[in-house]
Amino acid sequence: MAAPITGKTVVVVGGSRGIGAEFVRQFVGKGNRVLAACRKPADAREIQGIENVALTTVDVQSPQSIETWAAEVASLTPHVDYVINNAGVYGRRVGLDEINYDDMIFAFTTNCVGPLLVVQQLHKRGLLGGQTPSVVANVTSKVGSVDDNQSGGGYAYRASKSALNIVNKSLSIDLAPHNVTCTLLHPGYVMTDMTGGKGLIDKQTSVSGMIAVLESGVELQGTWHAFDGKVIPCAQLSSMGGAAGAQPPTSRRWQQAALAGVVAAVLLLAAAAARRPPLAGAAVRTAAPAEPPACTADDLDALLTDGELTWGTWEALYMTNSSSNSSSSSGGGAGGGGSGAVPPPWRPPWLQATRCTLRRFTPDMARTCLSGRPLVMIGDSVTRYQYLTLLYFLEFGKWPAPLLGGVGAPSPVIEREWGGWTQFYKGTTEPFGERQQCRCYREGSWDIREDRFYNSGTISTSFFMWLGFPLKPLTGLWGFPPFSNATQCAPGECGSEPDWALPLDEGIREVVAQLKPHTLVFNSGLWRTMGKDPAWPRDVYDRIFKAANAAVAPQGGRCIWKTTTYGQLHHVGRDRDLASVAAARRHGWQLMDAWAATRAAKLQLPDDPFIDTVHFMGFIYAELNQLLLNMICPAEGTPQAATSRKSAA
Repeated sequence: MAAPITGKTVVVVGGSRGIGAEFVRQFVGKGNRVLAACRKPADAREIQGIENVALTTVDVQSPQSIETWAAEVASLTPHVDYVINNAGVYGRRVGLDEINYDDMIFAFTTNCVGPLLVVQQLHKRGLLGGQTPSVVANVTSKVGSVDDNQSGGGYAYRASKSALNIVNKSLSIDLAPHNVTCTLLHPGYVMTDMTGGKGLIDKQTSVSGMIAVLESGVELQGTWHAFDGKVIPCAQLSSMGGAAGAQPPTSRRWQQAALAGVVAAVLLLAAAAARRPPLAGAAVRTAAPAEPPACTADDLDALLTDGELTWGTWEALYMTNSSSNSSSSSGGGAGGGGSGAVPPPWRPPWLQATRCTLRRFTPDMARTCLSGRPLVMIGDSVTRYQYLTLLYFLEFGKWPAPLLGGVGAPSPVIEREWGGWTQFYKGTTEPFGERQQCRCYREGSWDIREDRFYNSGTISTSFFMWLGFPLKPLTGLWGFPPFSNATQCAPGECGSEPDWALPLDEGIREVVAQLKPHTLVFNSGLWRTMGKDPAWPRDVYDRIFKAANAAVAPQGGRCIWKTTTYGQLHHVGRDRDLASVAAARRHGWQLMDAWAATRAAKLQLPDDPFIDTVHFMGFIYAELNQLLLNMICPAEGTPQAATSRKSAA
């Protein structure tokens, strides 16, 4: 039955520009509330400031991002009336000679798997259907029709859209009992960025036509309509496996579905091919490359160039193990060719150095490393999360879960999951009992007091929140270490007024030094860069660095400057730390290149490691701690290891 779409809640995935942004504008113009989802809301300039639009963050190439996003949608609305799955990519425009595996998987992940997981996660949270119907409109393309392909090429885009078509068909069957309609929309050849400004119609015409289809009352369940209302068949073949000639409609529909299913299966098999061992007898026996020597402090004490830090993944490890098993079993009779290979245990991504081998610290190794070597970390929220991650490792013998985000208990490295700062402060303090104290208070964005102190007997680890402005004082309460002779306050309930507030260099000399740090890690963070010149005056550097050197000198310790992590906020580049690094070198400090590690993660990993424009998923902090532990306790037999043992004695 025809009916206008008004007064509804509409989700538009891929709503930041082009056709997606036009969907947002037209649905709002019809009196609807729109939840627009895109990878970078900060770049969604076409729809920023539009009334009744909520911008949300999702990367449809990342299952973890989709899951987190769906939870956010559930917090914004109890029901979604319309879902417009519009996110899509074309990829490289190459022909048969140049198309490769990565081209195929990139398009397939974005154009087919992403829309499927969007619907899956919204359905799991009860946001679709039920007593009130929902419509899922998957924006596809006519090039996904087999019969329409008269020009060849476009391998990745055509195949991914054909796969989306059969996914929609299955969704329409599986979700029909749940009062959910799933349909396909063809926008036409539209003048957008994807088409390079070429096209036959503008986006206003395309979108108004597609909305008109949704409002028209035509059968939508499992069907495919163009923007002009015409029905498009998924695939029409005059013959399949036999002589040319007409076929019964039922037979043709099954063949169409089967063909589209084959397309999807081929793509999935291509994804698996990278991890499949070679056929028996085809393996080439090659000696495994020698593992680089263990990293010394000198190996890591530098601004690292591109490629010196890389990220390993379980998928790559599985592929390597499968190939090794295949090689060792080739020619061995039944079961050869690696068919008996046992996949390695799954693990999140991990940091690797190319010039040396990073030691993988176990909890016991980390406790031994830090025993009798007090660690003090001074920095911003990224350093806070690194500190908390290390505490969980030391206290509970494992990194805090979930390392990759997702539904479950609130994460100690994602404050927003706790429902407020007070809950976050309490929830990340109470598990440690009396071993961790948190002098924590926050009111608004800038009025922040957060100092944490952990002591388990032989291990002492402390954190001071500092936002990176040279004149911003270090603050604290007398009731906390090293001043424990007064009444303490509960986490999140400390007063807004500190008992002491000292310039940073004085705070290090008068307060931090009393903690007897063996290692002092200093990070000025992102906030100092909000001015025009991120560099401080030379005398400011000198006062701070001299005070820190004096604090660690009695323990024979070290100071480490941690470079600012790579971030999407303020477009953090390598130049952001150059003046600070020069000052650190001038005063004999070591360097921990967090920028190189986190930038490599952003560039190399298939899933975005960011949870927002600044902060990361838990595994990033775990690996930064592995890097730090390698610097504090270098491999046995190195000069640095001998020095560390002597300092700790």
